[in-house]
Amino acid sequence: MWEVFARRKFEEPLHHVGTVAADDERLAQVYARTIFNEFSWVEMVIFRRDSAVRIMES
Repeated sequence: MWEVFARRKFEEPLHHVGTVAADDERLAQVYARTIFNEFSWVEMVIFRRDSAVRIMES
């Protein structure tokens, strides 16, 4: 799973826009661009969910 973040203006913070399921980074990029194309983003980034560092857990 890949987490997708994007922003519409450079002065805005990145916002979580959703997730994509893909076997590799290249496919995740294609899926993210295709699925989340409803806006003209100035930046879009993806992060592997399993690379997240948990800092707090309940």
